[in-house]
Amino acid sequence: MKRLIALAISLVMPTMLMIITTTLYHPARVWHLALFLLSSCSLISGMVIAYALYKGIKLDTEDYVAAAIFGSLFSTSVWWGMSIPQFLYYVPFLSMFIVALTFYLPSAAIYGAFVSMSRKALSSTLFFTIYMIASQIAFPNAIWIPYYIAWGSTLDLCFLLMDEKSRRMEFMGFLFGYIGTSLARSFMVVGWGDWKPLFEAIPTCIVNGLFSYLGFTFGYEVGLRASKLRL
Repeated sequence: MKRLIALAISLVMPTMLMIITTTLYHPARVWHLALFLLSSCSLISGMVIAYALYKGIKLDTEDYVAAAIFGSLFSTSVWWGMSIPQFLYYVPFLSMFIVALTFYLPSAAIYGAFVSMSRKALSSTLFFTIYMIASQIAFPNAIWIPYYIAWGSTLDLCFLLMDEKSRRMEFMGFLFGYIGTSLARSFMVVGWGDWKPLFEAIPTCIVNGLFSYLGFTFGYEVGLRASKLRL
């Protein structure tokens, strides 16, 4: 039951934000939608972090080190897609597979390796905070800051709601891609005016989730084996 509740909440929240921003988008309402999106993401992140602290969850030095290393490596994903001809990103439906292959598949592998070493709630929030700092240094855009924190804290919600017995790592892989894509779609609509219909946006979230599942599974297994070799 905990697994189903965690999955439902983690899927519904970013999906609803994407539906609302896509459905209500209009240049005349962009500031209202921006305020709604920023407030919603901040509220979600704040509640998750507050609940984790209430539960007495603390991160160790190893968690901070792992987050710093893998978060910094993850931040290089900004440049991965630049090796692909740019016009492919504008081909309807094909673009979702290009992004899945160049970003979500390899980045999920990095995140999977990180999770294999740090499975605590708040660790994902820390991981994406480091990613946010690195990304903001390279491409400053303050409106995107809540996006990174919300991505990490929504993933952490699964760690909070599922105990070790009910926690399934493969779900984390799919959620990594699905949550990241749905939140990104909301911010791209509001921040850049990059509107896409829901019949294209929702399949894109699912495709990225599936590719992320593959990448996460690979990275998680590599991380586990590396940990055993280290021991």
